Amino acid sequence: MGVCHYFGRPHNAATVSKNQVQAQTIMKRFFASISEHTVLVSLTALCVYTILSCLFFAHCSSFSGRSYLGVHGDPAVFMWFLSWWPYAIRNHLNPFTTRVLWAPGGINLSWTICIPSLALLLWPITTLWGPVVSFTIATLAGLALGAFAAFLLCYELTDQYCPSMVGGWLFGFSSYEIAQLCGHLALDFVACLPTLVWLGVMRYKGGIGPRVFFVASSITLVFQFGTSTELFATATFFGCIALTLIYLRQAADTERLVRVGKELAWSYVLCAIIVSPYLYYTAKEFSSIPALLQPRNVYVSDVLNYVVPTPITYVGGSWAASVSKTFTGNDMENGAYLGPLLVIIAAFAVAFWRRGWAQVLLGMGFMLVLCSFGPYLHFMGRSLLPMPWWLGEKLPLLNQALPARFSLFVALVTTIMVALWLAGLKGRRALGGYVLAGVSVLCLVPNLSRKPAYWFTELRVPAFFSDGDYKRLLKLRENVVVLPYGNLEKNTMLWQAESGMYFRMAGGYVGAYTPAAFARWPIVQMFYAGKPSQGYENSLTAFCGTHEVSAIILANDSAKEWDFPLYKIGWERKQIGDVVIYRVPQAVIHKYYGSSPAPLTLLLTLW
Repeated sequence: MGVCHYFGRPHNAATVSKNQVQAQTIMKRFFASISEHTVLVSLTALCVYTILSCLFFAHCSSFSGRSYLGVHGDPAVFMWFLSWWPYAIRNHLNPFTTRVLWAPGGINLSWTICIPSLALLLWPITTLWGPVVSFTIATLAGLALGAFAAFLLCYELTDQYCPSMVGGWLFGFSSYEIAQLCGHLALDFVACLPTLVWLGVMRYKGGIGPRVFFVASSITLVFQFGTSTELFATATFFGCIALTLIYLRQAADTERLVRVGKELAWSYVLCAIIVSPYLYYTAKEFSSIPALLQPRNVYVSDVLNYVVPTPITYVGGSWAASVSKTFTGNDMENGAYLGPLLVIIAAFAVAFWRRGWAQVLLGMGFMLVLCSFGPYLHFMGRSLLPMPWWLGEKLPLLNQALPARFSLFVALVTTIMVALWLAGLKGRRALGGYVLAGVSVLCLVPNLSRKPAYWFTELRVPAFFSDGDYKRLLKLRENVVVLPYGNLEKNTMLWQAESGMYFRMAGGYVGAYTPAAFARWPIVQMFYAGKPSQGYENSLTAFCGTHEVSAIILANDSAKEWDFPLYKIGWERKQIGDVVIYRVPQAVIHKYYGSSPAPLTLLLTLW
């Protein structure tokens, strides 16, 4: 039975409500605009991208919870959020604030990577198999869905299968994507961006009606906002510039373009209404956020990164390492590499230069590349000339975006140009074009042979947490300090999540800033440094008492520098396997808890 025929079955109006009838009408119109051939080729593309994603990055131990897809500690933070939203909703808590971290005062989560869209979507998986498995599935699906959405966009533009398959690959498995795969789930799950462009193109061409476009684009915007507010903001900013360029260059029917723009604006209005609670808590926290959460001139694209790959790409061997190691930031953010695609872009420019739409694509691509350089052009790590984003950094909210991540939009524009270029080739030129495209695809293959692997980290959980010993030695909702602290050991976030938020922590890591109530404590700076310094006794005592901390847990060898200094204070010490627990005397808590951590008090703790 065909898709159109299935959704065209009659319904008994007496048994359904008016709203159900309207919803069914919208669905029928949507599927009526999709032919059976389009459904078949789309499903084929989705299967291919899913298989490739699994072949490259699926790991058996990740599905059993013994390892995770990514490196360093950032994945653990996303796993915590995958657990937090279901936990908060089940327990009737406000999910935008939490008191299980940075306790007892808590923290506003609206300025963090809190991924409500993914957490709610993956709720059943997280409940059944835990946050590690849920994170793995989300990461693999992010690659496949990103490639699939780019395929749909390219297929709508070209109506040709092979160019669209190549385009989907180049976007979904771009250098940006495999770099962010190392640990940034929110930035790796990017299917909403090409989906929104695809919907806009279909609406412009009349393939879908205004109601379908309004509903579908609103859902897409809401989901993207709940996945990454940074990508939502930057996509909106650059999208407005793109629409303005198309209008000014008259690269499309301006009447239809304006109509689509107005309808999209209404989708943004609905999106704003739906996410208004999120916006409220974001505005509430605005005054306490640092001017810049990340260094302004570090996470930027080096001009050579567009030509020279990093070690995360298979072709980025020793020949490239000597250059790529000079790039600022880290390999996770240096995902601008295009390689042979630059040749295709040049060929596209030669072939279509006189076309208005081609000039818009080339202009947008060039502008995005310039913006990705950040406020200053970088060449092998050296800061040189001022770049356009020097002005962009003056914009409120957008100044928090990292310019290196604009390479995502460069990849999307490049994908469109490659698909259109391949679709326009005929005869022998087509053969040569696909050979060049094949070389480009091979140059983006991830470096799975690197040791230690970039994409897999063995999950090492102290027996104290994995065996449930914490339930015997800690009271429910007890507030503790876990060392190493904060970003020194982000896996503590995962330990707390897998315990079902059993204990609270007077610390944590959910973003690049520390709440002001903690940052001004000298002992917190010592926690971050990983070792005590002069005056730690008084500062630690006052901190634990003021924050109702009843225990300090030394969770691995890197925290052992605190063992003897804590022992000297004379607090009760207990060792369980490889974990050491120090009990804070109740007299300390009774003495300090409820007192105001005034500046004078903090200075006295240094004596």
